[in-house]
Amino acid sequence: MNGPQRTNLLEGDGEPRASSSSFGLADTLSQLVVYSLAGYALIRGATALTTRLGNPFRETWDAMPQVLVAIGAGLFLLVAIHVVEHHSRLPTEYVRKLAHMGAGAIALSTPLLFDTHHPALLVTGIFTVALVIARRRGWLASLHGQTARGAGDILFLWAAYLAFLLSEGSMVLFLTPVLVLTLADSTAALVGGRIGRTQWPRPFSGRTVEGSVAFCIVALACVMLMVTVYTEMSLAQGVAFSVLLGITAGAAEVVAKRGWDNLTVPVSALVLLELLLR
Repeated sequence: MNGPQRTNLLEGDGEPRASSSSFGLADTLSQLVVYSLAGYALIRGATALTTRLGNPFRETWDAMPQVLVAIGAGLFLLVAIHVVEHHSRLPTEYVRKLAHMGAGAIALSTPLLFDTHHPALLVTGIFTVALVIARRRGWLASLHGQTARGAGDILFLWAAYLAFLLSEGSMVLFLTPVLVLTLADSTAALVGGRIGRTQWPRPFSGRTVEGSVAFCIVALACVMLMVTVYTEMSLAQGVAFSVLLGITAGAAEVVAKRGWDNLTVPVSALVLLELLLR
């Protein structure tokens, strides 16, 4: 997310207003891409669950100490968000992005805690229920209040779980999408909210060009770090790879609406990683 929406610069101060159908085709195509990525993630996830069923109860029970650690960390984060909301003057967008980065830090620790996906699925399910209850009760308004769009908080949980499930133990396939989602998305929101002046056309969610540029730069740095550490690519290959993946993830972030970028960004990064690292 690229920060709070501003007045559309294409519609004010005497500038000609774009017709309602000017970007109709672009909007349709962008939504097709977004929902295709979401569908791909769900289909891949369902397939992986059926082929890697294993013994979910035994595997979850064996990992119960790690499950409790993950639940404790998540509860601590939710309490911290609540305290910051009520006892600080931070803007809501800042609180939301602090929560975003905190959740990302917990998600990045998943391979250290769990050897299989079943315990991670349990933790994801527990916090999904917690967030649904909080939404209905009006708690944690910075995550899903009037200024928050859609169900991005819940989609973040499931995006991290899907990345863990589909990466099948590959650190680069898991860490790269989650790191991009955690850092690049937060940076884009903060930059877009602070200095963003030029908006993308309205079908593209009202995000700012400045925020998208910041997203791509941070995503490029994240990918470059991961491929340097976990692959044997040359410097030139790594740079080209990082630029391509950063732009792709940035495009997935721009076209998504109502929090769906929390799913489309990591899924697009994961798909491209799988294709290019074969």
